[in-house]
Amino acid sequence: MAIISLSAEQIATMNIGANPSRSKYPWYTTEVGGGFFIPRTDLAREDYRPAVPAPLKRKGQKWSGSKVTLPETNQVGVVMIRTA
Repeated sequence: MAIISLSAEQIATMNIGANPSRSKYPWYTTEVGGGFFIPRTDLAREDYRPAVPAPLKRKGQKWSGSKVTLPETNQVGVVMIRTA
């Protein structure tokens, strides 16, 4: 039996664990200090904040979420910020 190397693209097509390409939010590409905004209309409930994927928690990633209103558009939602 031989060991076979797989590219990131090949791994992304497999249904194993958390798949970054299938994530609804950019958890896997956000750098520390960065974040993303989710409009309230896209949330399951008004007081909802999405859960950080378990594989990222195990790697030690930390996130904080806050309800915000975007000043440019007055759109209400949640901002998720990667803190570590």
